Amino acid sequence: MGFYAPAQIVRDAREHGVEVRPVDVNTSRWDCTLESVGQGRLAVRLGFRLVRGLANAAGAGIVAAREDRPYSGVEDVWRRAGVPVAALRLLAAADAFTGLGLTRRAATWAIRALRDEALPLFVAAGVEREAQGDSEKVDEFRVT
Repeated sequence: MGFYAPAQIVRDAREHGVEVRPVDVNTSRWDCTLESVGQGRLAVRLGFRLVRGLANAAGAGIVAAREDRPYSGVEDVWRRAGVPVAALRLLAAADAFTGLGLTRRAATWAIRALRDEALPLFVAAGVEREAQGDSEKVDEFRVT
């Protein structure tokens, strides 16, 4: 089956009555998995490996960071998983945020607000804050 494209295999599975669920940041793993539908039936959950251009490390980071609790939004995925913004764009293009109630367009707009590097103003403020913290000592207050 190596010469069939994943889209062909998915289409054929659907034509034969197999439920195929999309890639989702809260439920997908790197590989495709089987999920119980009930009454002894299973559905195929597409994995992150099918998102064109997504690195294995990004997929692994998303899976590892959600072990404690599911993601609540795009920014939550970005902060907890530590994936680059480019990876989030790939996920948005693959509709992987629909489980969070976001359309492809809404997820793309939410991602546009994120940056991998800090903005120059915030970098300057952080450097200034560190310089002041080193030169000034904070007095301790004691309540008697």
